[in-house]
This record gives sequence, structure tokens and C-alpha cells, in this order.
Amino acid sequence: MQGVRIVHAATSANMLTAFGRVMADRLNEEGAELYFVASSRPIYGRPADKTELAAMGGTPLTLPLENNIRPWNIVANTYRFWRILRRLRPSVVHTRASVMGIVGRLAAWLAGVPCVVHHQDDLYAREEQLSPRRRRQAAALERWFANRSDCTFVVSDAVSEAAQRLGFDATKVINVGHDLSKTIRNGAVIPRPARDDVALFAKLGIREDNFLVGSVTRLEAHKGVDTLVRAAAQVVEDAPQVRFLVRGRGPAKAQLEEMIAECGLRERFFLVEDWLSDRELVELYKSFDLFALPTRREGFGMAFAEAMFLGVVPIAPDIPPVNEVVRPKTGLLVPPTDTAFAEAILWSAKHPAEIASLRQTAIADAEARWGGTRAADAVIATYTRLLKGS
Repeated sequence: MQGVRIVHAATSANMLTAFGRVMADRLNEEGAELYFVASSRPIYGRPADKTELAAMGGTPLTLPLENNIRPWNIVANTYRFWRILRRLRPSVVHTRASVMGIVGRLAAWLAGVPCVVHHQDDLYAREEQLSPRRRRQAAALERWFANRSDCTFVVSDAVSEAAQRLGFDATKVINVGHDLSKTIRNGAVIPRPARDDVALFAKLGIREDNFLVGSVTRLEAHKGVDTLVRAAAQVVEDAPQVRFLVRGRGPAKAQLEEMIAECGLRERFFLVEDWLSDRELVELYKSFDLFALPTRREGFGMAFAEAMFLGVVPIAPDIPPVNEVVRPKTGLLVPPTDTAFAEAILWSAKHPAEIASLRQTAIADAEARWGGTRAADAVIATYTRLLKGS
């Protein structure tokens, strides 16, 4: 990779900093010349932070990209990206997320980039809320782009199998999995904070003797936080010492707040959208007695892997690919219903010895599977193979 010019592009810069940092570190070790491209718009509540991107060892660039596939958005930003690529003349363009996957690959093909690959964290065509017609359209679009790319990286067997069912060329689909971010890996040595010393908990009235069930997620319909609210309403009837905290932002927040109020949980179920430093995020995870998220759809389930690595036992829905991440003896897999989650939470609160045993197994399993650079190494090996054949 010495001297090879590589462009990593994602709709949101957070996708690069959260999921691409380990890969960037490995590419820098190999001597590659890196450029990072992301939207300058506040997608997911935050615009691209060029300082943060530059700290990953590359040159940051932005496009005024919106998170939609309206024709003017696609055409205008494809042209802008094409101009960037004509100037940079990279050997590899690696895109991530749906909108940048369209814009970035179109621009790369028009610019004659030798190696064009895409990271398919999930398939939009798997979205259950889409109408059958919209799902067919999404599948056709994703299939068309994938089969004209040199490679599509996926992060789980479930997404790989779904992609092939949609007609993706199986010879071009590579499951590389995930590497945990340096933030999470470095967090292994950070001690669990005393809740009385955490300003957030003091503000919310969460005490050391509360049993705290937590999540870190986007507040979107498919994440299933509404199911967790309904589960909480059942839990507090039998265990009033239990508290719930979900850290995240998203379009479902107002609806969830209304639901929390209707269930009489304002003093027991908290939605927190504060931006946290790396250390604060790790400390938040480690403050949880249990991690619970009844998500309806995932491409991988990174939050479950992070929780396991940091010693927080997860309660997870028994659906693919979440059940690839959380396995027997590393967490509790249950049906994605409020009753099942409520029962699992109550059982966990009453069985600390069993949870402690699961915790140790979860830490060891997460370290073995995601604590290294396996995914990054697989991506670099693919770059090398494709460039030799170009």
C-alpha cells in the first residue's frame, strides 16, 4: 500500500470516525495516502469535523451532500465529487452508506478510478416499513450498483445472504465483519465510575443502588426503543429500583418522550442526547448493569459488541445478525417483544451471580472476535488483490 492514494467516503463523517478509524490506522502503517470525504451537512445531528477526520491521518474534504436520493442532490454532488477525483487521481475509492454509495461510485466510475468498492453495512431493501414496490426498487438500485463495483464488503452473514438473495454477484461479496473502535478498546482499562461522581446521574436522580438498564443507539423506529419503554412499564411494577437510560438522537425522540410520559416513567426512563467524549461514552457503558435493545433490524449490531467488550451483559433480540454477535453464554437472546425483554431484565436483576459469569464470557468472546484488526486487514488484502488485477 506504500504511496497508494485511497479515498474513503461516507454520507456522515461519523461513519468514518466510528467504523473506519482502525482501517485508517492500518493503512497509515502500510504507507497509504488517505483522503476522507463526508457531508458538510449536519446529518445525524452533527456536521463533519475536519479536525477529527485529519486526526485519522488523512486529508479531510466535504461535499454539501444531503441524506436523500433526490435527483438534484445526487447529480450536483456526483459532479462535485468527480472534480475532486479528477484532481486527486486515486487508485481506490471506498464508499460507505447509501447516498454516498451512489454519489461516490458514480463519480469514481466517471473519473476512471481503477478500484471502486462499497461497504454495505446493511441493505435498505431489508427495511420492513417499505412498501413491496419501494422494496423492489431499493433492491434493484442496490443490485445495479453492487454488480458494477469491484467488491462489496458486508459485516455479517445475514447481510451477505440477503445480498445474494437480491441478486448480488456472490463472487464480489466479502464478509469482513467489524473491528471495535480504539475508543472502545482503550476503554478496557477505564474503571467503572461511582454513580455519585457522574454529573449526568446526579441530574437524573440515578443512584448507586439503582439497577441501571442502558442502551446506546439512534432514536429511530427500527431500533425498537418503543418496545423497551413498554418492557420498562412492566419491569418497574415488580422492581421499582430499576432505571432505564438510552443515549442517542433521532427522529423518534418526541414520540418516545410522549410514550414514556403516558406510561408514567418520567422518573425512571431517560433519553439522553448529550454529546459525550470518548472517555464519557466508555464510562456510560460501564455504568450500566445491563444493556438492552429490542432492535428490529441491524446490519451487524455494533452496540451489542461494544457492551460485551466493556463488560456489560446484553439482552438482545434473537434475530439475525444480532444472534451472530450475541451468542449463548455471552448474553441473553430473547424474542423481540416487550414481555420477553421485561422477563429477561427482571431475571437478570435477581440473578447477579449468573450475570457475573456471563460478563466474563462476553468480555473474552468480544476481545477474541473484534479486539484486533481482522476486518481492516481483510479490506487491505482485498485492495491489494484488486489493484494487482486492474
